[in-house]
Amino acid sequence: MAKTIIVTGASKGIGAAIAELLLEKSHNVVLIARTEQPLEELRKRYPEQVLVLAGNLGDLSLAWKAVDSALARFETLDGLIINHGMMDPVTKIETSDIGEWKELFDVNFFSAVAFVSIEKTETVLSLTETG
Repeated sequence: MAKTIIVTGASKGIGAAIAELLLEKSHNVVLIARTEQPLEELRKRYPEQVLVLAGNLGDLSLAWKAVDSALARFETLDGLIINHGMMDPVTKIETSDIGEWKELFDVNFFSAVAFVSIEKTETVLSLTETG
């Protein structure tokens, strides 16, 4: 039976590989990343199984939109793979901008908390990849 999984950071690297594997196994996948083009390529190959949401997960409402969209399209949500992240700013704190650090924490930490706090799935896998 097909499962429905949300995969963040799905445009490249580990996230793209996980998405591809899930799709090959006939699962439904909600793909989320800032870069839309690689997600659209997967949707073209698996039109019935893929839902694409492009955006910055620093916008915490995107987590709710992903969950609501998964439930509306596939009627279930079985898992969540949190794989997104960013590295900027890579600089000394004394010369950095506080806004950059806020964005980093919104994307890397608070967005993961937002997904987990929704509690509409029991299975969460959190990975860390930067690149």
